[in-house]
Amino acid sequence: MLIKLTSKCTMGCAHCMEDAREDGDVMTMEAFKQAVLFGLYIRCGVFGLSGGEPTENEEFADMCEWLDATVHKMGPVFFIVSNGMWLKDERKRKCVERICRMPSFSGMQVYTNRLWYREYDYVTSHRAEYERYPHVFVDADSKIFMQDLGRARISEAAQQEAAKNPYFMSCLNAALCARQVANPSDFGFTLALQAKFCKPQVDALGFVHMSESRLCPNVGNVCTDDFADIWRRMREFRPCGGCRGYRNFIESQRPDIARAKEVLGV
Repeated sequence: MLIKLTSKCTMGCAHCMEDAREDGDVMTMEAFKQAVLFGLYIRCGVFGLSGGEPTENEEFADMCEWLDATVHKMGPVFFIVSNGMWLKDERKRKCVERICRMPSFSGMQVYTNRLWYREYDYVTSHRAEYERYPHVFVDADSKIFMQDLGRARISEAAQQEAAKNPYFMSCLNAALCARQVANPSDFGFTLALQAKFCKPQVDALGFVHMSESRLCPNVGNVCTDDFADIWRRMREFRPCGGCRGYRNFIESQRPDIARAKEVLGV
């Protein structure tokens, strides 16, 4: 499950797929705890911490510490996705050093891309510095399949990139898994079998989305709604049809996709 600690992204991303901005929302510690407890309720084995840029949250290290203390004896692990700008800040570097020693920390992906990230040159030129931290690695220029979500919807270049994406909407896997299991305790196990760890996602305000984007419909809020009610809405979820991936899905003639349509009732 993905937890977005903030929608702030002060540096690094020229064209975010999310609606990241400098004055974005920031997740509170209480909302974070509820998000983790919800993840445990649906038996998630892997928690991804992201944003925006997760290190922009002032409670980032404390959140990781609480998460580690809560889950490390139970089996789940957590990873972090970052644009790497924390390397420029001594306080944030010390936070990362602290996190790297946590038993349930499985790694940090410092992602950058020549086309989409303004700080590409900085990250790639400091690769050795990043990779001196245990379980931190730089992922530069790996192929991405952009969805027409968030800022991609208002960027002509991003829309051209999204048009090349041969895959389906990002809510598909989570929606299918939820529809095919009766109990929340089976959901995370089923998701893990398919090697899909990042859906659903909880945004910085606590809303649960079946997709990677907080602009997609939500199925409830971990701070205000009963977990059983959120789970029921997950099982009843139908894709909204608002993205290019949905059109790919509807138009596909593949036998496995035909079966997926039957399961989702679309």
